[in-house]
Formats: sequence, structure tokens, C-alpha cells
Amino acid sequence: MNDRTDPILHQVTPVPGGLYADSSYETVLSEVRNTLGSVSAALPDADGERKAALEDFRRRLARTQTEIRPGDDDGLRAARDLCTTVRRYMGVAG
Repeated sequence: MNDRTDPILHQVTPVPGGLYADSSYETVLSEVRNTLGSVSAALPDADGERKAALEDFRRRLARTQTEIRPGDDDGLRAARDLCTTVRRYMGVAG
């Protein structure tokens, strides 16, 4: 484990020939899952308004994870925007 907290998705290359290889869907889905994991990890130490906000973000990310579809550019953009909002709220670069 290292001390870096910045997202590494910009360094990830989709597997050639994968189901959604060369598509933004694969990258956005990974970003949503990564952000959801970060929120879940932060929840045990949160309290009050922060805990409520994180729980809301967790619900929204979980719903987004199941609703985004390949080829839905608006949905993918909204998912990325949500991840950016959550990371900013949590104080994580990206």
C-alpha cells in the first residue's frame, strides 16, 4: 500500500478485445466502483452531517453503478460528474 490518494484511472488501459474495450463505459464503471469503495471505507469514521452525506453518496453511486449503460454518453458523463463531486467532498484529488 502506498500513500497516494489520487485516482489512477487515467493510467489504466482497457484489456484489448474485452467486451467494452476501447470504450469509456469500462473506465467510468471502474471509476464509480472505486469511488463507491472510498465512500464505504470512509463511513465507519464519519459522524453527523458528514455521515449522512456519505450515505447519500453511497446510495447514489450504487444506483449509478447499476444504471449506466454502454453508449449512453449522457449517463456516463453524469456518472463521472458524480464521482468528481464525491471525491471533492471527500477531499481527494481528481
